[in-house]
Amino acid sequence: MEHHLQQMPLSAHPTQQLQQQQLQQQQLQQQQLQQQQQRLQQQQLQQQQLRQQRQQQLQQQFQQQQQLQQQQQVQQQLQQQLQQLQQQQQSSSSTTPLRYSLKHTFGSLSV
Repeated sequence: MEHHLQQMPLSAHPTQQLQQQQLQQQQLQQQQLQQQQQRLQQQQLQQQQLRQQRQQQLQQQFQQQQQLQQQQQVQQQLQQQLQQLQQQQQSSSSTTPLRYSLKHTFGSLSV
Protein backbone atom coordinates (compact mmCIF):
# COMPACT_ATOMS: atom_id res chain seq x y z
CA MET A 1 0.00 0.00 0.00
CA GLU A 2 2.79 2.40 0.91
CA HIS A 3 4.54 1.52 -2.26
CA HIS A 4 1.40 2.36 -4.24
CA LEU A 5 1.10 5.74 -2.48
CA GLN A 6 4.65 6.57 -3.35
CA GLN A 7 3.98 5.78 -6.99
CA MET A 8 1.00 8.18 -7.16
CA PRO A 9 2.93 11.44 -7.36
CA LEU A 10 5.08 10.02 -10.13
CA SER A 11 2.08 9.11 -12.24
CA ALA A 12 0.43 12.48 -11.51
CA HIS A 13 3.56 14.40 -12.41
CA PRO A 14 3.42 14.10 -16.22
CA THR A 15 -0.19 15.30 -16.37
CA GLN A 16 0.73 18.23 -14.14
CA GLN A 17 3.53 19.09 -16.53
CA LEU A 18 1.12 18.88 -19.43
CA GLN A 19 -1.34 21.19 -17.69
CA GLN A 20 1.44 23.67 -16.94
CA GLN A 21 2.56 23.63 -20.56
CA GLN A 22 -1.00 24.17 -21.72
CA LEU A 23 -1.35 27.05 -19.26
CA GLN A 24 1.87 28.62 -20.46
CA GLN A 25 0.74 28.28 -24.07
CA GLN A 26 -2.59 29.88 -23.24
CA GLN A 27 -0.82 32.73 -21.45
CA LEU A 28 1.48 33.20 -24.43
CA GLN A 29 -1.48 33.26 -26.80
CA GLN A 30 -3.23 35.79 -24.58
CA GLN A 31 -0.13 37.99 -24.53
CA GLN A 32 0.14 37.78 -28.31
CA LEU A 33 -3.53 38.65 -28.67
CA GLN A 34 -3.13 41.62 -26.35
CA GLN A 35 -0.11 42.81 -28.31
CA GLN A 36 -2.07 42.49 -31.56
CA GLN A 37 -4.94 44.44 -30.05
CA GLN A 38 -2.55 47.16 -28.89
CA ARG A 39 -1.01 47.34 -32.35
CA LEU A 40 -4.45 47.59 -33.92
CA GLN A 41 -5.45 50.34 -31.50
CA GLN A 42 -2.26 52.24 -32.29
CA GLN A 43 -2.91 51.89 -36.02
CA GLN A 44 -6.47 53.11 -35.56
CA LEU A 45 -5.21 56.09 -33.57
CA GLN A 46 -2.65 56.91 -36.23
CA GLN A 47 -5.27 56.67 -38.97
CA GLN A 48 -7.58 58.92 -36.97
CA GLN A 49 -4.79 61.46 -36.51
CA LEU A 50 -4.01 61.31 -40.22
CA ARG A 51 -7.68 61.88 -41.06
CA GLN A 52 -7.79 64.87 -38.71
CA GLN A 53 -4.61 66.30 -40.23
CA ARG A 54 -6.03 65.84 -43.73
CA GLN A 55 -9.25 67.56 -42.71
CA GLN A 56 -7.29 70.48 -41.24
CA GLN A 57 -5.25 70.73 -44.43
CA LEU A 58 -8.42 70.79 -46.51
CA GLN A 59 -9.91 73.51 -44.31
CA GLN A 60 -6.72 75.56 -44.58
CA GLN A 61 -6.73 75.15 -48.35
CA PHE A 62 -10.35 76.26 -48.50
CA GLN A 63 -9.61 79.33 -46.36
CA GLN A 64 -6.57 80.17 -48.47
CA GLN A 65 -8.64 79.92 -51.64
CA GLN A 66 -11.24 82.24 -50.15
CA GLN A 67 -8.53 84.73 -49.15
CA LEU A 68 -7.06 84.53 -52.62
CA GLN A 69 -10.43 85.22 -54.21
CA GLN A 70 -10.94 88.21 -51.92
CA GLN A 71 -7.49 89.54 -52.79
CA GLN A 72 -8.21 89.10 -56.48
CA GLN A 73 -11.49 90.99 -56.11
CA VAL A 74 -9.72 93.83 -54.30
CA GLN A 75 -7.05 93.88 -56.99
CA GLN A 76 -9.70 94.07 -59.72
CA GLN A 77 -11.43 96.94 -57.92
CA LEU A 78 -8.13 98.79 -57.57
CA GLN A 79 -7.34 98.25 -61.25
CA GLN A 80 -10.76 99.57 -62.22
CA GLN A 81 -10.26 102.64 -60.03
CA LEU A 82 -6.85 103.18 -61.55
CA GLN A 83 -8.24 102.91 -65.07
CA GLN A 84 -11.00 105.38 -64.22
CA LEU A 85 -8.45 107.82 -62.83
CA GLN A 86 -6.28 107.44 -65.91
CA GLN A 87 -9.26 108.01 -68.19
CA GLN A 88 -10.25 111.08 -66.20
CA GLN A 89 -6.72 112.37 -66.39
CA GLN A 90 -6.61 111.79 -70.13
CA SER A 91 -9.96 113.46 -70.66
CA SER A 92 -8.88 116.55 -68.75
CA SER A 93 -5.99 118.51 -70.18
CA SER A 94 -2.57 117.05 -69.50
CA THR A 95 -1.47 120.27 -67.78
CA THR A 96 -4.25 120.04 -65.18
CA PRO A 97 -2.88 118.51 -62.00
CA LEU A 98 -4.46 115.33 -60.66
CA ARG A 99 -5.57 117.20 -57.54
CA TYR A 100 -7.73 119.49 -59.61
CA SER A 101 -9.13 116.67 -61.75
CA LEU A 102 -10.08 114.80 -58.59
CA LYS A 103 -11.83 117.91 -57.24
CA HIS A 104 -13.44 118.43 -60.57
CA THR A 105 -14.65 114.80 -60.73
CA PHE A 106 -15.90 114.42 -57.18
CA GLY A 107 -17.30 117.91 -56.85
CA SER A 108 -17.53 119.19 -53.29
CA LEU A 109 -15.32 116.44 -51.85
CA SER A 110 -12.37 117.96 -50.03
CA VAL A 111 -9.13 116.57 -51.41
